[in-house]
Amino acid sequence: MQVQFHNENFQRLIRFDRVRISKLLEIIQHGIVVFVLSFYIGSAIDKYFQKADDSWSNQDLILSLLAQFSILMIAVYYIRKIAEVIPFFFSLTKEYVSNKKGEVLVGYAVATAIIFVGVQKNFLSKIEILKKRFALN
Repeated sequence: MQVQFHNENFQRLIRFDRVRISKLLEIIQHGIVVFVLSFYIGSAIDKYFQKADDSWSNQDLILSLLAQFSILMIAVYYIRKIAEVIPFFFSLTKEYVSNKKGEVLVGYAVATAIIFVGVQKNFLSKIEILKKRFALN
Protein backbone atom coordinates (compact mmCIF):
# COMPACT_ATOMS: atom_id res chain seq x y z
CA MET A 1 0.00 0.00 0.00
CA GLN A 2 2.77 2.47 0.96
CA VAL A 3 4.73 1.68 -2.22
CA GLN A 4 1.61 2.18 -4.35
CA PHE A 5 0.96 5.56 -2.69
CA HIS A 6 4.51 6.75 -3.39
CA ASN A 7 4.31 5.47 -6.95
CA GLU A 8 1.04 7.34 -7.58
CA ASN A 9 2.52 10.56 -6.17
CA PHE A 10 5.61 10.16 -8.30
CA GLN A 11 3.50 9.53 -11.40
CA ARG A 12 1.48 12.68 -10.71
CA LEU A 13 4.70 14.63 -10.22
CA ILE A 14 6.20 13.69 -13.58
CA ARG A 15 2.94 13.68 -15.57
CA PHE A 16 3.16 16.03 -18.52
CA ASP A 17 -0.22 15.93 -20.22
CA ARG A 18 -2.49 18.63 -21.65
CA VAL A 19 -3.92 19.44 -18.23
CA ARG A 20 -0.42 19.97 -16.75
CA ILE A 21 0.70 22.05 -19.73
CA SER A 22 -2.48 24.15 -19.47
CA LYS A 23 -1.82 24.67 -15.77
CA LEU A 24 1.73 25.85 -16.46
CA LEU A 25 0.58 28.12 -19.28
CA GLU A 26 -2.00 29.68 -16.98
CA ILE A 27 0.63 30.34 -14.31
CA ILE A 28 2.86 31.96 -16.94
CA GLN A 29 0.02 34.03 -18.44
CA HIS A 30 -1.05 35.40 -15.08
CA GLY A 31 2.57 35.88 -14.04
CA ILE A 32 3.16 38.07 -17.10
CA VAL A 33 0.02 40.11 -16.44
CA VAL A 34 1.01 40.61 -12.80
CA PHE A 35 4.58 41.41 -13.84
CA VAL A 36 3.42 44.25 -16.09
CA LEU A 37 0.90 45.61 -13.57
CA SER A 38 3.40 45.38 -10.72
CA PHE A 39 6.07 47.17 -12.72
CA TYR A 40 3.92 50.17 -13.57
CA ILE A 41 2.00 50.39 -10.31
CA GLY A 42 5.08 49.70 -8.17
CA SER A 43 7.11 52.33 -10.04
CA ALA A 44 4.31 54.88 -9.63
CA ILE A 45 4.05 54.22 -5.89
CA ASP A 46 7.80 54.56 -5.42
CA LYS A 47 7.77 57.98 -7.14
CA TYR A 48 5.35 59.34 -4.51
CA PHE A 49 7.74 58.58 -1.65
CA GLN A 50 10.95 60.51 -1.11
CA LYS A 51 14.35 58.91 -1.10
CA ALA A 52 15.68 59.06 2.44
CA ASP A 53 19.07 60.28 3.52
CA ASP A 54 20.99 60.17 6.79
CA SER A 55 19.28 63.32 8.04
CA TRP A 56 15.97 61.48 8.52
CA SER A 57 15.11 60.39 12.05
CA ASN A 58 14.41 56.75 12.80
CA GLN A 59 10.79 57.65 13.45
CA ASP A 60 10.45 59.38 10.06
CA LEU A 61 12.07 56.41 8.31
CA ILE A 62 9.81 53.89 10.00
CA LEU A 63 6.64 55.93 9.42
CA SER A 64 7.51 56.40 5.75
CA LEU A 65 8.31 52.68 5.37
CA LEU A 66 5.03 51.68 7.02
CA ALA A 67 3.03 54.08 4.85
CA GLN A 68 4.68 52.86 1.66
CA PHE A 69 4.36 49.23 2.76
CA SER A 70 0.66 49.71 3.46
CA ILE A 71 0.07 51.18 0.03
CA LEU A 72 2.06 48.34 -1.54
CA MET A 73 -0.12 45.77 0.22
CA ILE A 74 -3.26 47.47 -1.08
CA ALA A 75 -1.69 47.50 -4.55
CA VAL A 76 -0.90 43.77 -4.33
CA TYR A 77 -4.53 43.09 -3.47
CA TYR A 78 -5.84 45.07 -6.44
CA ILE A 79 -3.19 43.79 -8.85
CA ARG A 80 -4.39 40.27 -8.08
CA LYS A 81 -8.04 41.30 -8.48
CA ILE A 82 -7.31 42.90 -11.86
CA ALA A 83 -5.34 39.86 -13.02
CA GLU A 84 -8.16 37.51 -12.00
CA VAL A 85 -10.57 39.35 -14.31
CA ILE A 86 -8.49 38.37 -17.34
CA PRO A 87 -9.58 34.95 -18.58
CA PHE A 88 -7.12 32.16 -19.33
CA PHE A 89 -6.61 32.06 -23.10
CA PHE A 90 -4.45 28.98 -23.71
CA SER A 91 -6.25 25.93 -22.32
CA LEU A 92 -5.31 22.88 -24.36
CA THR A 93 -8.16 20.69 -23.16
CA LYS A 94 -11.71 20.99 -21.86
CA GLU A 95 -10.66 18.83 -18.90
CA TYR A 96 -8.63 21.67 -17.45
CA VAL A 97 -10.41 23.70 -14.77
CA SER A 98 -8.83 27.12 -14.53
CA ASN A 99 -7.02 27.73 -11.22
CA LYS A 100 -8.76 24.72 -9.62
CA LYS A 101 -6.24 24.40 -6.77
CA GLY A 102 -5.06 28.01 -6.65
CA GLU A 103 -1.82 27.37 -8.51
CA VAL A 104 -2.03 30.78 -10.18
CA LEU A 105 -1.32 32.38 -6.81
CA VAL A 106 2.26 31.13 -7.16
CA GLY A 107 2.66 33.23 -10.31
CA TYR A 108 1.09 36.26 -8.62
CA ALA A 109 3.35 36.06 -5.59
CA VAL A 110 6.59 35.48 -7.48
CA ALA A 111 5.96 38.14 -10.14
CA THR A 112 4.87 40.78 -7.63
CA ALA A 113 7.74 40.11 -5.23
CA ILE A 114 10.44 40.19 -7.89
CA ILE A 115 9.17 43.36 -9.51
CA PHE A 116 8.43 45.22 -6.29
CA VAL A 117 11.94 44.51 -5.00
CA GLY A 118 13.33 45.91 -8.24
CA VAL A 119 11.26 49.09 -8.47
CA GLN A 120 10.97 50.15 -4.82
CA LYS A 121 14.27 52.05 -4.72
CA ASN A 122 13.11 54.67 -2.22
CA PHE A 123 11.70 51.97 0.05
CA LEU A 124 14.95 50.02 -0.10
CA SER A 125 17.06 53.12 0.61
CA LYS A 126 15.17 53.63 3.88
CA ILE A 127 15.73 50.03 4.88
CA GLU A 128 19.45 50.38 4.15
CA ILE A 129 19.71 53.45 6.39
CA LEU A 130 17.95 51.65 9.22
CA LYS A 131 20.19 48.60 8.77
CA LYS A 132 23.28 50.79 9.10
CA ARG A 133 21.93 52.53 12.17
CA PHE A 134 21.10 49.30 13.92
CA ALA A 135 24.25 47.55 12.65
CA LEU A 136 22.29 44.82 10.89
CA ASN A 137 24.83 44.29 8.09
